[in-house]
Order: sequence, then C-alpha cells, then structure tokens
Amino acid sequence: MTDEFDDIRSYRDFESKEICKQLLSQEALIKLLSYLLPGKSAEDFKATADKIESVWDFQHNFILPILQKNILPTFDELTVSGLENLDKNKAHLFISNHRDIVLDSALLNYFLHINDFSTAEIAIGDNLLKEKWIEDLVRLNKSFIVKRGLDNSSMLKASQKLSEYIYDTIYNRKESVWIAQRAGRAKDGNDETNRGLLTMFGMSSKGDLKDHFINLSIVPVSVSYEFDPCDSRKTKELYIEHSEGNYIKSEAEDIESMKMGIILPKGKGHLHFGKEISSEIRNLDSNVKKSLFISGISELIDKSIQSNYRVWPTNFIADSLITGITNIGTFTQEEEITFLKRIEKIESEINGNSKIVRNILLGMYQQPLLNKRKRGN
Repeated sequence: MTDEFDDIRSYRDFESKEICKQLLSQEALIKLLSYLLPGKSAEDFKATADKIESVWDFQHNFILPILQKNILPTFDELTVSGLENLDKNKAHLFISNHRDIVLDSALLNYFLHINDFSTAEIAIGDNLLKEKWIEDLVRLNKSFIVKRGLDNSSMLKASQKLSEYIYDTIYNRKESVWIAQRAGRAKDGNDETNRGLLTMFGMSSKGDLKDHFINLSIVPVSVSYEFDPCDSRKTKELYIEHSEGNYIKSEAEDIESMKMGIILPKGKGHLHFGKEISSEIRNLDSNVKKSLFISGISELIDKSIQSNYRVWPTNFIADSLITGITNIGTFTQEEEITFLKRIEKIESEINGNSKIVRNILLGMYQQPLLNKRKRGN
C-alpha cells in the first residue's frame, strides 16, 4: 500500500507492530528507553511491542509512561483549560505558540489522550531527525515531516505537498493536526503567527479560499511555562545576534535544547485550547487581496493565543523590573528573589554586557504580558 505522502506521512495502525519491532532492534533506543523507564528490561519492552496493534497502543504503552515518568515531575503544577471548546467527533488544526521543541506538542497530545480525545498528528522539521530510527520513532508517534533546507523550487513542491497532506489529514481522514505558529521558537516571547505558514495552508485550496480555511477547523492553542527551561540558551542566542549581527547554530544545539526542555524544571505550566475560529473566518471579507485575507486569519489566531496565554509571577516581575511599576498582588517577595537569582545565574553564564543580557532576558518574560494587555486582558 503506497500513497503520494509516503515520504512525509505518519505511520498507520497496520504498520505499527512491525515498525515497533524494528525500533526495538535498535540498541540506541533500548538504552534510551532503559534510561527513561528504569526498572524495565529490553525483554519487557519487546514483550510490550508484541501487544502493539495500533498507533494508539504505542502511544499509550510507550509514550504516555515516558511523559508521566520524566516530564510531568518537572512541573510544580500542570493544568489545562478549554477542552469544552473541542468536539470529540471532529478533527481540528491546532495552531499553537512555540516555546519548546518537544514540550508544546507533547503536552497537547498528553491532555488530549488522558481526556479521551484522539491525539493530533504533529508537524516536525526534518532537521531534528538525525537518524532513521529517530524518524521511525516520531512517525510512529503520529508525526509527519516538514522538509527544510531545500532550494526554492524544491521548497515550493514540498510546501504544496505539505499543504495537501494537512488538508487531507483533517478534512478526509478526520485526524487532527498540530503545528507551531512559526518555524522557530519565539525566543523573544512574542507569539505571532508567520503569515507564510497560512499561505502554505492555502496552497491546497481547490476552490474558495475562505471555505478551505473554514474546513481546516482551526483551533488556536496557548501554552505557557512559568520558567522557560531554555531561557539561558535563548538569551545567549539573542545576545550574540544583537552583538554580532547573526547567530550560527551548531548541529548539536537543537538536540541539547530538546534535552533541556525535557529534564529542567518549568515551575507551573498551562495549556489552553481556544475556540475554533471558523465563524470568525466566515465573517472576514474575502473580496480583498489574498495577503490581506491571510493577515485577517493571522490576527484571529494571534488574538486568541495572546489573550488566552496564562501569565505567571515571572512575567509580572520582569515587567516590574523593566518599568519600575509593580502591580500589587501579582507576585510575592519570595517569587521575586527566586527569579532574581535565576537572572543573575544566567548573566554569569553569558560572557558579555550584563545589562544587555538582563534586558534581553527580562524582555523575553515581559512580552507575553504586554501582548495580553494589548488584547485588553
């Protein structure tokens, strides 16, 4: 059985048992699983694999325990809201802000799974898939591949195929999809949708563009962490960009950021599912230039994500340190001391102008609060 999307699609139920067995023949994966799930042996993993009959089985028996054992304990508290906005019998295009390479989509699927919703297919850049077994692992975990680093002609073809795949997955296969609102994480804390992403969604339209976007059933998702586990790395990158004009990322940095996002403490975390914006899209004027129509959809997404973003004491403390104005009751002295120690530690780790480093770091935490205020919240 083949289809036009074989090089990018997620694996299907009928492939799950065989792919799972192939994966567990990889010594590197066995070592990883033994680290993530201590007390389990290679024989235990293979015995579980023998029972796998579907992608749901794989996620429930492998991915869920890994999340529960390794990621959930790194939060002091983890909450969700907006599940009432979702229809269990309907597929959605979840578009979220992008804070962490792994966590954003992992937490979304975790909350969907434990609340008896079908999990979403996850967009993942091929730059993160360094080995074939890693690619097989994420595709079995309902990920599809976004190709990057192509020449202009190849990129156009890849974007067309990606657009068709996403539309087919949601409208025909009735499977939800998650994708970040921009290709890179919002290192400066400013959650804004890349209009090029929405243009890509529209490439598969065969008729009225408005109807096409309505059929995607877009649900904006806001994810926030009290402490960004990669704030030091993001600050360093922004500081070098500020000082030298650009930042050249090494091949190993994405992998290191993934590890930091998983293992480091996040404080409290929250994920909010916004309301589907199809009715608002229907009210947009489509008798305008395509770019203006796309901008209208982008604004709807940004408004939902920014309005529903849960702010923390860290956001208010950063705002207070920048403006000199304190909103009474938004943070305690103990919370301020804890955050100041974090700031000083990061300043000491980055070789440069400490004032600029501090301003970059504080700006990263202040920006979500500024966006929320802009939306009247």
